[in-house]
Amino acid sequence: NKPSYLNKKINSVTVSLSHGHIYYNVQYHDPLQAMKNKPAVSNVENCILNNKPEKVAGLDIGVNNTASIFINDEDTMSLIFSGSELISYNCHYNKRLAKTAMELACEVTSYKILIDEKGKEYKIPETYSHKGKILQNRRSQIFERRRLFMEDYLHKLSRKTTQYLILNNVTTLVISRNLSFVKNEGSIKMRKANQQKFYQIPFGKMLTLLKAKLEDNDIKVVEINEAYTSKTSALTANVLEVQEKGRKKEKILPTDLNGSRGSKKKGKLNNPLGRGMFKDHVLKKMINADLNAAANHIKVGIKSIKINESLIKYCNPKKIKSNNEFDEFLKLKLKLRLKPIQIVNI
Repeated sequence: NKPSYLNKKINSVTVSLSHGHIYYNVQYHDPLQAMKNKPAVSNVENCILNNKPEKVAGLDIGVNNTASIFINDEDTMSLIFSGSELISYNCHYNKRLAKTAMELACEVTSYKILIDEKGKEYKIPETYSHKGKILQNRRSQIFERRRLFMEDYLHKLSRKTTQYLILNNVTTLVISRNLSFVKNEGSIKMRKANQQKFYQIPFGKMLTLLKAKLEDNDIKVVEINEAYTSKTSALTANVLEVQEKGRKKEKILPTDLNGSRGSKKKGKLNNPLGRGMFKDHVLKKMINADLNAAANHIKVGIKSIKINESLIKYCNPKKIKSNNEFDEFLKLKLKLRLKPIQIVNI
């Protein structure tokens, strides 16, 4: 098969080496395809022409729930994409890597001594046996397979998320990159087991892929600072006021938050909730914590908007466990959307 970039205007070519594999990244421009894909008017303009309001959605990302989507309308079901598949693969990857490292440590034939500035000596493996060289190649393959799996998985997830938003006529998505910044700074404090999952799943890449696909489909992306969005009730509190107090380093009272998020262990004093739940102390209701954060993202990104406060949007989301399940859900939704309406004479 001929490459798709032949007879196109090539903008740039990048050659990279990753664990013994050479990759060519070709960026090209196809004017005919761009004109074919570009709609006559944007989604926002289309909403105005058809006298429809602009529709906004909020996206909250995390480890246990990779993506939680809250669409600010009356009837669209909220959606949560589970992170169990990514966590399972990452756990399997770490086990294989640890086993290979143990076997490799037994195949060292010679060491070299390194001395640091304080005079402390370190023994570094210098040469390996024949089996050790095979294990080195195996370790490189494990790294590379994980990288390719993550890239493929996140491409599919970002594409399906874009399709879901298009099917529901969303014109603006509000996201946050705080997790990416925290990973780069290394300032987050958590247990070692959770750190592995947190640092090894590329949330930033997922958001970059999603943003590119949304912009290609004329959906506006608004990036915000998600501080206090998961701690503040979207139903009875004002997250903007809480963030302002946080910027001024003023004391934030429980009455400012009007709720509390569950801890990782149930049964703790004053917090009998699980990690995925949020309790509104004013309404005395429990809602999904990630959807609460996603709704607060909309409040922060679009300050003039009124958030839908129907409890069903916060308590009964569509839960999806895999890309395959997401694909089947989108096919069903599209089939129902295209199904002709039958008029019955009464």
